[in-house]
Amino acid sequence: MNWSALGIGIVGGIAVAFILYLIARARGWIKIGWTTFFRFHHLLYRIRSAGVENFYVSRDDYVKYRHAPKLTDYLRLAHDSIHISAYWMAHGNEAEGAAQEIANLVRPPKNLDTEIGVIDPTGTCIPELSRYLGISIEELRSRICYSLECLHKARLSLGPELQKKFRIKVYSTIPAASVIMLDANKDSGRTQIEFKPYHVPRHYSFAMELTRPGSSLYDLCTKAWLDLLRDAEDFDPDRHLINCRTNEST
Repeated sequence: MNWSALGIGIVGGIAVAFILYLIARARGWIKIGWTTFFRFHHLLYRIRSAGVENFYVSRDDYVKYRHAPKLTDYLRLAHDSIHISAYWMAHGNEAEGAAQEIANLVRPPKNLDTEIGVIDPTGTCIPELSRYLGISIEELRSRICYSLECLHKARLSLGPELQKKFRIKVYSTIPAASVIMLDANKDSGRTQIEFKPYHVPRHYSFAMELTRPGSSLYDLCTKAWLDLLRDAEDFDPDRHLINCRTNEST
């Protein structure tokens, strides 16, 4: 990480903001005191130093500020690898048909190494998660199964060698967030973390994007969710999908 460039960028940003502040104060446009001004820029420095690159108040902000409005648009920004830890990739699979698009990214010319983990539809966390999300257990299992089926079908469309680059996993830990990691082990890495508040429609999930490997929050979060995927179980369609359907019918 180029700390010198980061420091110059932060100092330059503060200098520009300071000049604009003086102009605005002189013309009576704002009435913010010095204490508030410096407190704000100290906060900005801390946030940037930790690795926070962007913040999204809701999914509407993806269109406005991410410059990659759809999930597949965002995944195409990767150069080397994609790691996803999701609830079940509801919007991507149900609204965008993302599974096959992801398989296309595994193929040449992108050749992306891809690992996707979703919730185990037969896991013990399902009842509590359904209460948190405010949907029935049956609906939750059905939607997870649909996504797993889409991902599995997309993976099967690849040749045997490419299938090794497209790994599907399931985990039983109640997720704290949905996470997308692009080029996680590269200097260009970025990690997007999306949080879903209790009983609130997923449209109003809020998110932050972390960049700059070597910064504290980026390193912490990226390692944590890579560890989650490492510890997750390999998806087995003969067990997970059949058990899911059995559970739905009982």
